[in-house]
Amino acid sequence: MVKIIQQLWNKYQETAAVVVSALGVLVYATKSWAFIHTLTSIVYDESGYIVRGFLLATGKYSPYADYGPFLDHMPLSFLIPGYVQKIFNPGIGTARYFTFTIGILSLLGLWWVSRSIGGKWLAAIPIWVMALNPAWIETYSLGYSQILILLFTTWALYFTIGEKRETWQIILASLFAALAGMTRINMMPVVFFVVLYFFWQHGKKAGLIALASVLIPIFLIHAVYWPEILKMWVTYLPKDILPFLEPFRVPHFWSWKSSIPQEIFSLADWNTNPDHVISQSSNAFWRGIQINLFPVLGVFITLLLWPKRKNWPSNFHFRTGVFLLALYLTLFLIHAWAALSATSCKYTCFKGYLMFFNNIGLLLIILAISSWRKEIHPWRYILLGIFLTLFVMGIFNGTNFNPIKLITSIEVPRMRNMRFLPGTIPLGSFIENKIGVSQKILEANLRVFFPLIAGGILIPVISWNLKKIIFHKLELYQVITSLVLAIAVLLSPNKYFGGTINTIQCDSNIIKSHQEVGLHLKSVIPKGSKVFWRIKSWMLLLYIPDIEIFPSMTMNSTTYFRYIETDTETLLKFGLWNEELKEQWINEADYILVEGRAYVNQSSEWKSRVESGELTIIDITTSFEKCRGEDAKVFVLTNNPDNANK
Repeated sequence: MVKIIQQLWNKYQETAAVVVSALGVLVYATKSWAFIHTLTSIVYDESGYIVRGFLLATGKYSPYADYGPFLDHMPLSFLIPGYVQKIFNPGIGTARYFTFTIGILSLLGLWWVSRSIGGKWLAAIPIWVMALNPAWIETYSLGYSQILILLFTTWALYFTIGEKRETWQIILASLFAALAGMTRINMMPVVFFVVLYFFWQHGKKAGLIALASVLIPIFLIHAVYWPEILKMWVTYLPKDILPFLEPFRVPHFWSWKSSIPQEIFSLADWNTNPDHVISQSSNAFWRGIQINLFPVLGVFITLLLWPKRKNWPSNFHFRTGVFLLALYLTLFLIHAWAALSATSCKYTCFKGYLMFFNNIGLLLIILAISSWRKEIHPWRYILLGIFLTLFVMGIFNGTNFNPIKLITSIEVPRMRNMRFLPGTIPLGSFIENKIGVSQKILEANLRVFFPLIAGGILIPVISWNLKKIIFHKLELYQVITSLVLAIAVLLSPNKYFGGTINTIQCDSNIIKSHQEVGLHLKSVIPKGSKVFWRIKSWMLLLYIPDIEIFPSMTMNSTTYFRYIETDTETLLKFGLWNEELKEQWINEADYILVEGRAYVNQSSEWKSRVESGELTIIDITTSFEKCRGEDAKVFVLTNNPDNANK
């Protein structure tokens, strides 16, 4: 019987590997399909790209042109979703079915390139890592630019990585790399490293073909939108370094850092002030690691166990490993600096930024795992222990989940003089009463010692026993790293260690409710009307495409930026706005769309304007996101013609 099973396994093991991967794709597809129908829409991160892209694709405005929408990324991040809207029926459904489709295409590309460097069984690992991480699926299911980058970089790597590359493969690899760079400027390192890899691995001729293949589309895109596209580049250059570029610099370019009280940057109270930049950056860093745990852990374990050059299967594998490692670390450091220094966003972007290049980390792990050092020096064991302990410590301190508080809140019997008393008392209070250590100090110390015990003692002990009982042929470090990576995968669906990216998941069909409300608004608002809006989901604007909007509002319609020192004409030129322009547009608007959450708020300016007679309610829609109830209704307001302010 055993012999028959062995024969069947030898015959069908490769088929079994493909089936396992296919099941992973199916799990991903099932979850993604649910998400695209139930996740609420995110202002700016989703609908901001799509609505601005639709305005550009339909020819109402030109990318980077003066007095048009403000574009804070490369043109393809807007034009691709915009043209999808133009070609198909505009609406949230079109946007999300598109992301669902390219998500599946990205997974297929990831499997193919993983199979080419690691075999069919190892190729199943990145598929299942993706399929078990709800935060990743959520991000790749919405209309974020991460999904476009995942598609372009995955297929760029598919055509790049190989011992021999045909000319058409070099051209396609370079084209996909260029598309990634022209979608997000932060992905331009992909262009550089792909070209460099072709020179190094395949020689001068292949390198020159790659260089020409990336430069042609990049130059063409810049030529079409020249010179206004310089607005994108000058933002990242020091002021006055190239004086001729200064007219293209956005005035008083806003950043989260400029809005933060400067006292939190002082080193005086960094360890006592929870709002200090160091505290916030640390929490954001570890939250980002939690959500992207497997690739980050895997890459740094790979770095720790990096094989000697002679131990790589071939020169090709070594060079590819260096290429993927250098690319991943470069992108990691760039995005960590941008997010954690509050330069581009207020810390929270880091977890999403890592999702731009998780696929690169996964491929590095698949490539290198079979070549990890077979025997390691004791000092590497020490480094591995320190590394794992710090990781566990950081993850526990960065998460909203506090296991220490759960432990100290356990009710235990009351005692006095070694005798039980009636009732119970929390364990933390019990210890405080007995040894005089406050519960706050106790929890602070346990938050340090608990990870120390878990990472420095518990994991090695469990690994040692697993080696003795099951994995006799593996080295101890191999069992430890395998256990840690398995835990990373298993924790990713957990709401505390993986969870979501702070969107709301409804029980009802978001696509259907958006369409119902959008079409109702289309019946209420005549063509050519000027519309001012303060609603969370700009997707509703896609259903009423024949209206006129104030393009600067696409910078952000819910919290405009207060450029007090800049004149309104300059703001309009760069696609920005302020309080003065807001009041001007309200007076000019034929219709004002206000979300229920903004209207019913006790301090609502909109309710006050209606009660004062300045504005009039002409319609209230049903909720475009049923799970948000009254908050997601749209109040349709108009200016009162009898009002003196009109």
